[in-house]
Amino acid sequence: MRLVDFGRKMKSYRKKHKLTQEKLAEKLSVQTKHISLLENGHRNPSPELQKKFEDMMIADELESELSSPNRPLTEEELIVQLRLFHKLSRLNSSQREKILDIIYKMLDVMEN
Repeated sequence: MRLVDFGRKMKSYRKKHKLTQEKLAEKLSVQTKHISLLENGHRNPSPELQKKFEDMMIADELESELSSPNRPLTEEELIVQLRLFHKLSRLNSSQREKILDIIYKMLDVMEN
């Protein structure tokens, strides 16, 4: 992924989740200045930071897909979510994107 693409993705995620740079930096255990440099395409994320950020995005995505504000997850749903998250976390970002794309397509088919 190019620097600018990663930075845009990070900024978009942060805005969508109404996070300040400070709060995102805290969640990722980095300094706020580092988030600014990443978002503006001035710095490469380390592989560890990139994975941590991608895992955080996947976890948020799964949570929003599997839960609603009106009800908590059932124990079965939580187990499925955790197992899926564990398996997805072992893949690289390209593999995760392909798997998630397949899952979304399947869910779209099932909704129709």
